[in-house]
Amino acid sequence: MKKQEAAVKYGMRRMSADRGIRPRGSGPRVMPGPLRWERKMKRDMDLVRKILFAVEKHPSGFAPNKLEIPGHTEEEIAYHAYIMKEAGLVGAIETTPWGSSSPQAQIARLTWQGHEFLDAARQDRIWQKAKLIVKKVGGATIQIWMAVLRDLVKQKLGLSNTQ
Repeated sequence: MKKQEAAVKYGMRRMSADRGIRPRGSGPRVMPGPLRWERKMKRDMDLVRKILFAVEKHPSGFAPNKLEIPGHTEEEIAYHAYIMKEAGLVGAIETTPWGSSSPQAQIARLTWQGHEFLDAARQDRIWQKAKLIVKKVGGATIQIWMAVLRDLVKQKLGLSNTQ
């Protein structure tokens, strides 16, 4: 299998502005730089949860200036900050630089909704159960995630008829 065919099969794309190659779809050319292969950005709910924990842990109520999550790139974290802002989980400022290959944001703080999500997803056993439930359908909206987590917490507290 050729390198390009493999890249398409495994969800990768070739990026290089100095050769005038554009990412799939329309959009601005990327800034000049070395030829590289990048993964498509997908929402990672485990990363969302880790980011929320990192922001909550910061003592001032504001997010740290630089979030570092082991195993994730700055670009992945900034992209997830952007979509978390869209979902209402965090207050953030869009910081997407010209020519970036993905939208980016800098988190300022958790919102009420972010605290609610984090409280529902706090226990690892509940989080793992929620992931198994959502995996059955291949993915879910943030509202479904919240409903599943809320139901699991209710079950844990004995406030639900189904067990």
